[in-house]
Amino acid sequence: MLGIFSFLLLGTVACTSPDDYSPAIQAEGYSIYTEEQKQKILDMNQLSLKERQEILISLSSAMKNSYIGYDLKKDLIGQNIGPIIDSCLSAEAQIPTPSSTFDFFDRLKVCVGKMKDGHLNLRKIVRPAIVTTALASLAMTQDGVVLHEVRPNLLSEFQRMGWLSSKEVSLLTSGVKVLEIDDQPALTAVKEFGKRISSSSEKANLTEAAEDFFLRTSHYPQKTTIKLKVETSTGSTQMMELPWVFYSPKKGDFLESPLALGKKGIPHLESSGLSQLPSRQGTKVDEPVFSLQLREDYLNLEEDPVLTTGEAEIFGKKVCYLQIRSFDVDESQGIDSAIVRSSDSAEGSMLTTVENFLARCQSTTEALILDLRNNTGGDSNLAEKIGLLIENPLSQLPARASALRLTRGNLSFFQSFLDIEEIDQVRQKYLLESLVVQDKETLTPWIAIQNLSPSRGTFQKPILTLISEKCISACEMMVNRLQIQSRGILAGTPTHGTGFGFSWAGVSDTLWRDSMNLFSMRIPNHAFQSILVDSSKSEPLKERAAQFVVFKSDDLMENRPRKPDIVVEYSALDFKNGLSAYRSQIERILGERVLPPNP
Repeated sequence: MLGIFSFLLLGTVACTSPDDYSPAIQAEGYSIYTEEQKQKILDMNQLSLKERQEILISLSSAMKNSYIGYDLKKDLIGQNIGPIIDSCLSAEAQIPTPSSTFDFFDRLKVCVGKMKDGHLNLRKIVRPAIVTTALASLAMTQDGVVLHEVRPNLLSEFQRMGWLSSKEVSLLTSGVKVLEIDDQPALTAVKEFGKRISSSSEKANLTEAAEDFFLRTSHYPQKTTIKLKVETSTGSTQMMELPWVFYSPKKGDFLESPLALGKKGIPHLESSGLSQLPSRQGTKVDEPVFSLQLREDYLNLEEDPVLTTGEAEIFGKKVCYLQIRSFDVDESQGIDSAIVRSSDSAEGSMLTTVENFLARCQSTTEALILDLRNNTGGDSNLAEKIGLLIENPLSQLPARASALRLTRGNLSFFQSFLDIEEIDQVRQKYLLESLVVQDKETLTPWIAIQNLSPSRGTFQKPILTLISEKCISACEMMVNRLQIQSRGILAGTPTHGTGFGFSWAGVSDTLWRDSMNLFSMRIPNHAFQSILVDSSKSEPLKERAAQFVVFKSDDLMENRPRKPDIVVEYSALDFKNGLSAYRSQIERILGERVLPPNP
């Protein structure tokens, strides 16, 4: 029902032709430019074939010097990084020249996506305009593609403009099955968009693509609208058409975006309305599965939620609930891994908070639910320390094994890490550095660090760990260690499959920027895994003699998603009724496999 539409300005609507993009430019304060100047700006943001090739060659060089998985991808994903970039160079030669920077950005994202590493995140130096619609995200379920989150304020605005009917608006709710997108099966559309996302497993790729599908900073829509076919509650189908709109995250950012998108006839949202119009509403899958008593929520210093603790009563038994959403925490005023309790803004250590919580759980509850479904990783050292609180006291203990790729230009930078309090980390950095100097190579052998902390086994009762394809990096290391020890039961879907390592140092060769300062990316130069070592040895630092054949072993975490003991997937019903079906399956597992039987 949506045909040609006008530019949307908060509070007022200017009915104009799609060819007249002045309202979009005026809304950003660009009305001082003449039409000739605007066209010149667009022309200046064009890249010749030579410039695009130089960017790809620069990326290839940075990858070869710093990316620890450069020579290993053939074993892990079937092809090396070099041939991937070579194929992108060949494909670029077929693209008419010149090409706009954000069209090239889209193709560059596809190139990086082929590398299958969740730690590779290509960005524009200056953030482009964000293109979205009245829908916020999709979700992948065992029932297919469903609508997850919507933007209710935009839906109301679209209805007021006559772009959506009241019936169509009523259909667009969480859990509704999406059958087709732009006249192709919904799954096909999500897979196509997923080419721009670098993930190690197909499931992780589809999940992330579905979440980002209606929020685009790459692959700008070539049309002004998007068509959907959805399933109604009666089993019939409904076709509808929604407009794409765009907004700039910061006034004045990336002038090319408003100009080019305005020329396409895509409406613009005024910056002053961003906090209201793009807001999301839908089922919160990142919330605890059960209602919790004695619930406490904690934030890191960036005010991101990282930890939730509490208790649930299941089948008449008390169960502790520990949800760790991230290990991304920093030191504050002498507090290692500092977090803030949201109820009273009190600062404390995440490690101490978890240890105290688990000590109470050991004496007052029957089991622990460890919720890692949405854990985005972070500090692997912190993940290891928290893992020690629940791991088994075995003679063969997991240790972290690290390898590093760096150029000699980076060696002097590593001297600045002397302020790190963790002596094992300091020793490890110096040993890795000395090995590079000694062998005159940029790639070190594996170094194993065994943590002999006395605080092992704070909680020794049964554990049910919830995992999903969002569990990545340090989260996967914790899951890997639990699986090595057969500690508890893993339920959910396979973890992300990290990729290959993460960026350690964050400067020089680990941060790539092209010569024109258009794009940037942190390149992983540090890989880690869990291995078993003999706990009878008192020396905490061990060198493990291993060549690259070690990457094929079962204990490797990179590019190998950890599989659950029991598969539990979300259904369309979960997004309609707040994880009701998922919760029922977890309750059944607890009753049959985890909680002790009644006497």
